[in-house]
Amino acid sequence: MCRQKAIFLIGVIIFALMLILLPAYADSTDLKASTIISKAIDSYGDVEKWQAIKGWSATILMEDYSSGETRIYKHYVRLPDKFRFDVEVNRKGRKEIFQLIYNAGVTKYLKDGRKVERTSSEMFSILERRFREYRRMQAPTQFKYFNNIKNEMKLIGKENVRGRECYILEYRHSDRTKARVFIDTKTFRSVKQETDKGFNDKFIEAFLDEQTLKVNGMEFPAVRWVYNDKELVAKLEYVSISSDLPDESLFEF
Repeated sequence: MCRQKAIFLIGVIIFALMLILLPAYADSTDLKASTIISKAIDSYGDVEKWQAIKGWSATILMEDYSSGETRIYKHYVRLPDKFRFDVEVNRKGRKEIFQLIYNAGVTKYLKDGRKVERTSSEMFSILERRFREYRRMQAPTQFKYFNNIKNEMKLIGKENVRGRECYILEYRHSDRTKARVFIDTKTFRSVKQETDKGFNDKFIEAFLDEQTLKVNGMEFPAVRWVYNDKELVAKLEYVSISSDLPDESLFEF
């Protein structure tokens, strides 16, 4: 009788452990980073439309709270090898315009409409960084890039971000810097992005607002609040975006 009771108790304990552990096991095995990214891409529009984009233009307003300046970025892209990035910088009543134009392997720099040699200017460094990212992604947002690397991403857990439960997906930039994207577990919208070392080698957090711009059935996160080591440093807001091919004349030297 004692033996039967012992066996019964062991069975009850095993059953209870299964009830506790199986949901966690199912959660860790059934959900993959690639599936989450696919759902995130779908939440912003049909993936075939994203993949069909061959060029775009965009205007982005940036308010830099650390320096008190505003910047107006204009991006023009014709895939695979024509890129143009302009930035108009307004600080204390002074306006400067910096441009980077890349056409089939040749790069040209302009300042206030005049061709210049590549200098150590911070603005040229920023434009070069954007150029490298867009050239690598071949897409107007990170989602198309994520689709290309989704099998390399790792689901490392969950975290509550401003009251929203999010999946945490980790990946590496081309320079091997670690980065994470936080995807809402219900809406599959991108809520936050992190980079271990970004601008000035500081930890970067970027919170994406729910406001979006709709273009041909696709949506673009429109507002991004950027923090360096927890200090609010900037707000970026899409003013306009178009998936029409920019005119060839924009890339002429």
